[in-house]
Amino acid sequence: MSKAGQGGSSLNERLALKLEEDRKQIEAMLLSEHRKLGQSLLDASQAEFSTIQNVIHAQSQRTVQSMRVMLRWPLWTATGCLAIVLTSLALLWAVTWWLREDLAGIRTATISERQALADLEAQTNKLRVTTSKEGTFLVLPEGIDASQIWTCGKQPCLRIGE
Repeated sequence: MSKAGQGGSSLNERLALKLEEDRKQIEAMLLSEHRKLGQSLLDASQAEFSTIQNVIHAQSQRTVQSMRVMLRWPLWTATGCLAIVLTSLALLWAVTWWLREDLAGIRTATISERQALADLEAQTNKLRVTTSKEGTFLVLPEGIDASQIWTCGKQPCLRIGE
């Protein structure tokens, strides 16, 4: 019996070893299949992610293009209005500059004419010509005695023609 007992235990040991080997093979095979399945799922999800990403990119490109088309006319209108405003401002500046220069010229001419009038009055001893409904008169400076008794205001004057 001891041999049978030994044979039985050896059978049990072999069976246990066989079961252990089978278990390890099954675990290795399951682990391998699990890794393959995981890699397959990872590849499939990456492919699906890439597809979704491409679809989103294409849709965003279409949206951007659509927005560009929708904004094109308002932008052209705004650009046209801006060009009109800038042109108007430039024209206004040019006209203002021209008027300022013209006014400076008129101011210079007025000063020159006033100086010429002052010089002429100094040369003619402040004689001046005036016109009224009674005729045209030469107004004499104060202190000059005229033979005819015409007065222009409080000053004596001479009548020039009819």
